Amino acid sequence: MEIPEICAECGGLCCKAGGAQIFPEEVKSFISLLLENQSQRPGKFNIKIKSEKLNSEQIYFLLNTGMFAVDIYETPTQCNALPQSLYYLRTARKGAERSFDPLRRGECAFLTGSGCSLNHSERPVVCRELIPTPPICRLSSSKFNRKNCAEAWKEHNALLEAVFRKK
Repeated sequence: MEIPEICAECGGLCCKAGGAQIFPEEVKSFISLLLENQSQRPGKFNIKIKSEKLNSEQIYFLLNTGMFAVDIYETPTQCNALPQSLYYLRTARKGAERSFDPLRRGECAFLTGSGCSLNHSERPVVCRELIPTPPICRLSSSKFNRKNCAEAWKEHNALLEAVFRKK
């Protein structure tokens, strides 16, 4: 939900708090969006979306734009059990120099002086589902939280880990 007056008034505090998690089903939309803009920046990107299944070429592409990063979610545990580490994709933080970036604090790479550089419909579902309620924003549903995003990436964790370890 976007209410420009409220967002302008608060100055994008939620966008300045960190990057937004990206669900696996959003990856191809972001690739398509970036490829669509390729004509404005010839030679910068070179990828073809070949398969229906997520693959390393697609993840490399997003990470190489500098606009996305791999993050980690540690599942809470009972007693002294080891937490399970789940990797997931999110928008990068401005100034982050690595594709694996577990530090979530900092401005979203898509934030500009006049707001988000993405149209509302192009933004991650998490951003579209934020309800502006200053002084903080809240999600319209817990199904969009970090834990559920990390769970959605569970079947792709080996792929994410292999990609960011090679970068």
